[in-house]
Order: sequence, then structure tokens, then C-alpha cells
Amino acid sequence: MENNNRKYIGRIKTQETKYGEIITVSLGPKDFQLLQADRNEKGWVMFDLKNTKEGGYYGEIAPQFKAKAQPANTTSDDLF
Repeated sequence: MENNNRKYIGRIKTQETKYGEIITVSLGPKDFQLLQADRNEKGWVMFDLKNTKEGGYYGEIAPQFKAKAQPANTTSDDLF
């Protein structure tokens, strides 16, 4: 069963310029509340920018790290 507790944040727009693609992320009050609620013990929040089927982007708050999922050659201080 798929996890339906996904949390989407921001509005993301792209614009092509002569220098390449520019990605603009806009965050509002609701987004800041979600980010505040999903901080880890060090105060960091991770979110992913993912591609839409239409070719744009969306933001999704990433699930928290699990201790057993950490690579063996890192310490907890190396991670967010």
C-alpha cells in the first residue's frame, strides 16, 4: 500500500533564458508551517524537486532518514 501522507510545498515555475533554465520556487505561510513541522533533530528539512508528467516541477517534503538506512561509512554528524 502506497503512503498517502505526502506533503507538497511551494509553487515552482521554470523559464528558459539565453543562459539556460531558471527554476523559481515560491513559498508561502502554509509551506513554512509544513517545513517547521518536518524538521529533524538538527533543524534541517529536506524536500525533493520532482518532474511532472507535463514537464514542469513540484516540491515534495522528503521522508525523514532512518538510522538503519545510513551508509556504513558516515556518522550521524555527517547527515542533516
